[in-house]
Amino acid sequence: MKTCILITISILATLVTKAAVVTYPAPQGEPLSADYEVLAGGQRVDVYAARVLDPPFAGKEYDYGGPYSFANFDVSGPVEVRITSKRPLRDTVVRPLVPGIKMLLEGDNALILSLPGPRKLSVEPAGKKGPLLLFANPIEEAPPPGPSPKVLFFGPGVHTAGRITVTNGQTLYLAGGAVVKGGVMAEGENIRIAGRGILDSSDYEWRKGPTPCVVNIRGTNVDVNGITIRGASHWTIVPRDSRNVTVRGVKLCGSRVQNDDGINPCNSQDVLIADCFIRTDDDCVALKGLDFSAPNSNVERITVENCVLWCDRARIFLLGHESRAPFMRDIILRNLDIIHFSMTPFLFEPGEEMRLENVVVEEVRLHGEGQNELIRLKPVVNQYMRNKVPGHIRDIHFSDVTVSGKPGLYAVQVSGADEKHTVSGVTFGGVSINRAKLAADSKNVQLGQHVSDVRFDATTVRLLPRQGSDGEFPGWKSFQEKPGTKTGDVWSLQPDGVLVSKGTPRGYLYTEQSYSNFVLQFEWRYPAGATNSNGGALVRLTGEHAIWPKSLEFQLNLGQAGDFWALRGYEVTGPAGRVETITNSSSGTLRHLERLADLEHPAGEWNRFEGIVQVDTVIQKVNGTKANEATGCELVPGKIALTAEGQEIHFRNVKLVVLP
Repeated sequence: MKTCILITISILATLVTKAAVVTYPAPQGEPLSADYEVLAGGQRVDVYAARVLDPPFAGKEYDYGGPYSFANFDVSGPVEVRITSKRPLRDTVVRPLVPGIKMLLEGDNALILSLPGPRKLSVEPAGKKGPLLLFANPIEEAPPPGPSPKVLFFGPGVHTAGRITVTNGQTLYLAGGAVVKGGVMAEGENIRIAGRGILDSSDYEWRKGPTPCVVNIRGTNVDVNGITIRGASHWTIVPRDSRNVTVRGVKLCGSRVQNDDGINPCNSQDVLIADCFIRTDDDCVALKGLDFSAPNSNVERITVENCVLWCDRARIFLLGHESRAPFMRDIILRNLDIIHFSMTPFLFEPGEEMRLENVVVEEVRLHGEGQNELIRLKPVVNQYMRNKVPGHIRDIHFSDVTVSGKPGLYAVQVSGADEKHTVSGVTFGGVSINRAKLAADSKNVQLGQHVSDVRFDATTVRLLPRQGSDGEFPGWKSFQEKPGTKTGDVWSLQPDGVLVSKGTPRGYLYTEQSYSNFVLQFEWRYPAGATNSNGGALVRLTGEHAIWPKSLEFQLNLGQAGDFWALRGYEVTGPAGRVETITNSSSGTLRHLERLADLEHPAGEWNRFEGIVQVDTVIQKVNGTKANEATGCELVPGKIALTAEGQEIHFRNVKLVVLP
């Protein structure tokens, strides 16, 4: 037994020592932090300094804890990080508080962190006062060797670059050990900004940088990856009138001035913000529909996930201010750690008739310090508006949001503006404050006028989050008309989260669990150019598997989205005069309700689906508008299924709000 233990310890030690560690020495002339020294895997990691509250904000009522430090290195696996300081470290707290990180104190002035792999952390000996932001990045893949016609290359050293312009097909690369003083204008298609270097704005006065924002993006297929941005002089990263933008693994070391918003997608679509660390004075992430200069001015399909967020003065998420686009919608905020915040972290306040809808906030952990407010959903009129009218809010879902820390009010405020500018369709599931579950009668819940359909007992479930190596989906099974067909032969989950059905052989992917009352939401599309494509979603599926089983189908056929088909005898009785009954020799009794309007987008474009299944009434929405309603529906628990009907169809963002 002892031999086995020794062998196990030996293997673990070997794994740790074999993890590759890459460090980047600071350039000559760059002043380093005097507060910390860091070793990662035995290698020296240079520690940089960052300022807070430069003039004209210094010496006023704000106190963000003074200057702080940050350090970057790359690692391929588990690693030990040794931190020493002249300051006492015995009261150090590491945020976020996540499993797998172990801390061992060595006297008053040294500690060892055991990290399971890449992580972004705040090491806090005295709370917000002078922390060390520790960025253990994944190993960089295929960095360019040097400059070329398509690569703007900044190697190790201090560079006074000023305004940097990047355009079609170009890469801006900041190598580890580079400190580049300037701002970026990225305009065009297929642009990449990457590296382990620092884009430094801290020499510029407030709002006087070489570019309007530190990184300005106007384009399509833009990727910002791995860089650190220090001391923003104004807004930091701003995709404006842009599509398909990814900001991944970026570290923002801000709070030097006000108005240093972290990442602000403006009038943009399909933006992914992932695996980032954001510290700002102003809003960490603000979505804005500023103007109408692009063919699509909406703010749509924005995802923020797997990030660590810290805001010293303003909000973590601000949705709706300075916005006059018709829609701000399809927003996902998930798996986030909010380690410090001041004002309301989730402030959703649309105006100017903008419709803020379909927002999912899930798996969020907040460190509370006794703040007054947590969530505010409220159409408003404020000083930023040109047209002084409120907006609209609907379909907002909070799930698995937890606040831990000091006691406080942490108010949740939901209020409409008037009978035309309302809030509707809000769910809170698994929301807790210091272990107390949020409920309608919680003292911190403030429900105002012009509010409808607010639920505190609903649970949001993200369906189909991953596909196993065997092609199966946890919690799902499949049926195909051709015996021996495997799930993975028909259904495949792509790296970008899109679920693709080849369509053949025909069949369906169905949940193992049965559901009675719920809201089913997803997006779907057919490939561009498709002319005769079929698909659908089945609910309350019972009985034997067949093509097709007893169930109620939400029809998604191209040109017919919004129809209902009650299959194999499933009972639907109304509305009176709209139900067409058909007898089929192979499928039994069918009932058909034609859609109320044609609402789907052309093939190649994403559509939004919502099915509200409650007791004996089922409502179908397509692209935010009611397409159909069936009444007198058979009330029976059943499976939920997505169909393969002979042609390729794509799904994404499949989620379920379970109702009581």
